[in-house]
Amino acid sequence: MAESTIDDESGQGYWWGQIVGKVLPKINPERVAKLLVKAMLGDNYHLAKTADNSLSLFAKSHPDAVMLALGEMMLDEEKRWLFHVKRFSVFLSLPYEVVAKWLSEKGTEGALRLARHVPRPLLDEKGEPLLHPPQSFY
Repeated sequence: MAESTIDDESGQGYWWGQIVGKVLPKINPERVAKLLVKAMLGDNYHLAKTADNSLSLFAKSHPDAVMLALGEMMLDEEKRWLFHVKRFSVFLSLPYEVVAKWLSEKGTEGALRLARHVPRPLLDEKGEPLLHPPQSFY
């Protein structure tokens, strides 16, 4: 039910979020993360915002599942363009280690998809790049 209403532009994000919030603990984490990412990328603004917020909360307990689902969509031929158009706050909830591990596996292509969602690196006093941990992104 929650998945079939994602593309309904008239759907109410608040109630969708309430329903999904009750169902989340009963579903495996990978499936939950994929559902929330799919909703976050949908056309319904309120539902997408609710999904982004829910995914941020879910990332605190299941960061690997969230990064896997996000990564899958960021590299998907049909969906990856959305990561260049929209901006998502969920990346701020992911532990640095989880993001770094994903980036080490996906390389430059992954970094290009992720870059818009994190702050630019700074240079330290020696001129070396200094990356922010996700908790301090904004």
